[in-house]
Amino acid sequence: MDASITQPARRGRKLLVVGMALSLTLAASGVADASLIYSNATRIYACVNKVTKVARIVTPRDGHSACHQTERLVSWLKNPTTTVTVSGADGADGATGPQGPAGADGADGATGPQGPAGADGADGATGPQGPAGADGTNGVDGATGPAGADGADGADGADGATGPQGPQGDAGPQGPAGADGADGATGPQGPAGADGATGPQGPQGDTGLPGPALGGSVIVTSSTTSYGTATTSASASASCAAGHTLLSGGGRLTTTDTPDTVMLVATYPSATDTWTVTAAANVKNGKTWTIQAYVVCAA
Repeated sequence: MDASITQPARRGRKLLVVGMALSLTLAASGVADASLIYSNATRIYACVNKVTKVARIVTPRDGHSACHQTERLVSWLKNPTTTVTVSGADGADGATGPQGPAGADGADGATGPQGPAGADGADGATGPQGPAGADGTNGVDGATGPAGADGADGADGADGATGPQGPQGDAGPQGPAGADGADGATGPQGPAGADGATGPQGPQGDTGLPGPALGGSVIVTSSTTSYGTATTSASASASCAAGHTLLSGGGRLTTTDTPDTVMLVATYPSATDTWTVTAAANVKNGKTWTIQAYVVCAA
């Protein structure tokens, strides 16, 4: 019990020290997230994911945190005249909480009907004929008659007895298997099981290498392309000007349908100076959706 009380106190002191250091860094770079006061009229704010480095432009409100805990806040002047300094490294994450109980399995779906039986296979080839049976025993020769004039030809003697039947020949090879029957129709899918509890958070990754010093930055956006019901996926790309360095990028989706009909599928640097985003959509007839990419570049 003493350990569970003392540990949060140590974490509180660490957060206080990290919070003071972060406040000093943000004040030097013009980012006001620590004090929750922002200068939207003169600065542009963005939240950068600490793992993927993907940035998203935000317009924070005073008194509210601008980014999630997994992101860090950066900003730059709309008409930059001074060097922007990126905030310092984040403090260590807290201890991982216990894993919640597993969710109940969903019920099995009903079994689909059995498909029709396949056609019978063709008969196998006839096996080879067995060997001929042994010859029967010869009949007893008759006594030799006296020599005389050639008489008429005598009648043919009776046929000898039939010999025993020879052994049965080997069975012929088995014929090829018949073709498989067509698969039965797939039964309806059972209802989805309840989602399991979220697992514990993994350990914090290593601190990334420091980014290049910023001598001023610009945001380059692609043209906004509009699509209708017939288009279910599309991509857009934005590139830095020659001599500029790519820092991060992102994308923006809009729709005249409900927000859940469009989804950002991928956002990544497709070249050393280009950022590409890919989206999927399933809007209703008569509705439209748009996609636009942007890239943050160091001058």
